Amino acid sequence: MKTLAVLHETDYRYHDWIQHAYHLACLKPVDSAVQKLVSYDIAIDPVPDTRSVHRDCFGNWIEYFGFHHPHQSLQVFARSKAQRFCIAAQDLARAELSWRDLRRDLAYQAGRPCQAEGEYVFESPFVPFLEALRPYAMAIFDREPGLIKACQQLCQKIHADFRYIPRSTVIETPLAEVFQRKTGVCQDFAHVMIACLRSIGLSARYVSGYLLTRAAPGQPKRRGVDASHAWVAIYCPSLEHPWLELDPTNNALVEEDYVSLAYGRDFGDVSPLRGVIHSGAGHELRVAVTVEALSVDAP
Repeated sequence: MKTLAVLHETDYRYHDWIQHAYHLACLKPVDSAVQKLVSYDIAIDPVPDTRSVHRDCFGNWIEYFGFHHPHQSLQVFARSKAQRFCIAAQDLARAELSWRDLRRDLAYQAGRPCQAEGEYVFESPFVPFLEALRPYAMAIFDREPGLIKACQQLCQKIHADFRYIPRSTVIETPLAEVFQRKTGVCQDFAHVMIACLRSIGLSARYVSGYLLTRAAPGQPKRRGVDASHAWVAIYCPSLEHPWLELDPTNNALVEEDYVSLAYGRDFGDVSPLRGVIHSGAGHELRVAVTVEALSVDAP
């Protein structure tokens, strides 16, 4: 089993003194049936005046911290180690089920208990219902009755149809524009796939996290060159862990080279660091992520 070490560095430099600031950090990886959190710590400079930790409604660890004294910079260093478990191909084959049956089970019916997973069927702020996405998805789902196979084919289709272009979009870029231009970054690929699945009544959630990348042959890996990543989890109750995670940016099944950080309806629920500052001046932001593979016996 592979252990991945992650260093997530965030550095804010403000153009004026900040008198008050309030922040939320979602930087602690999840501990679940498919991922073991080995260790985690977070360092904040300057030292916050107030600080607390809680779990949000999606089960993610959220750290709140605030400042009530003047400061001109903020640095956050989050270090974690985690292990991801692999899903065997035969386990996926045995877990195949009808997506139409699942859609029926997720649909609201009077007098029947509501399923918590049904929350991810509905649109969300960054994933609205778009008329064009249902036929795009049904081009695959009409001919493929199996949920897992159809989702894998949809993942492959998005990977083939969309171009990954760094900095081609920002988080505020509307999903309709992303779909029309067929370009974007990992969060756009994830939002498009989620919107497709929800358009046909299936539960899909957004996953933030990290992906291990490798240096070119003969070159050492440089610190800070990785980035946060995003992919999709589809509710699949026949699996032992009932969420199938697929990465449409890379057309991949999420396995041991990934670290899941948090789950939500879309990016807005799991932004790694967000906050409010009391200042009219601007700021400069630098974010650096380093993901490294450690030996199995590493502490």
